[in-house]
Amino acid sequence: MNRLSRACLIWCCIVFDGSAHDAKIPPNTAIVSPVAPSKATETNPLKQRAQEPQKSSHEIPPWLSAQLTLENPSPFAQQLFERLAQKMGLKSETIIIKQSPNLLEKYRYHALAQGNILIFDTSQAELPLDEFSFLLAHELAHIKHHDTNKQIAAHLLSALGKITLAGIALQIARTPHTLLTTTYITAGYFLFSLGISKEAIRRYKLYQEKQADLTAINTLGTKRGAIAWLTRGTQTNKKIHDTLLQHGLKNSGSRVDKVGNNLDDTTHPALTERIAYINAALPNEYYP
Repeated sequence: MNRLSRACLIWCCIVFDGSAHDAKIPPNTAIVSPVAPSKATETNPLKQRAQEPQKSSHEIPPWLSAQLTLENPSPFAQQLFERLAQKMGLKSETIIIKQSPNLLEKYRYHALAQGNILIFDTSQAELPLDEFSFLLAHELAHIKHHDTNKQIAAHLLSALGKITLAGIALQIARTPHTLLTTTYITAGYFLFSLGISKEAIRRYKLYQEKQADLTAINTLGTKRGAIAWLTRGTQTNKKIHDTLLQHGLKNSGSRVDKVGNNLDDTTHPALTERIAYINAALPNEYYP
């Protein structure tokens, strides 16, 4: 073997041997299952901040970013979200999940599921894990059921219905009537169609909330968190009701009945009603 051949052989050995070493995976980069944060470093793992932003195929709309302070959830909350999404047959990478310290102030809800965006209030990090799991599963259920798209369709159908009834009213108005009679007929049809459409949409939203509750507890396999959270809500409202009665201020602001239902919340079933149908769905699960 001449000198040139020997030099080429040595060069190849050096190059390929070096690249082989570079391709080896260091022992400390092995993939392991995610572990919840240690209580020694954080008493509540839901409150620990995420280090990396979530990767998603969607983006937060500018109008939403302008109204809310959006933060990445804790790694523990992110893992919980991914597990629940998987159990519901959803692809977590297609859903944006954020937390916001001012969600309650802006929307008066504890969580908001809008299309492929799920936002929960930062204060939920203070809740017990089973209650937070229920709230997260409830909002994911709205995404699973495509409730936002269905509400848009319901509003479109409602608009078509009102147009149809308005056409009927105009046809009647064209027949010989006095001006007063024509006005009454037209206004009556308009108010009737408006009332019917609003009530139909309200009832449909209540139905969606009930289905989200039931899907959530079926996904979790327990009603513990749901009952605990809803029961605390009724207890808080009862205290408000009793305090207002003691000071003679029952009709001065918040409308709460004596069993703890918030009468101002028209988008969800009453708390006592939710407790009743959740208990009926899992009747054999009891707590001491």
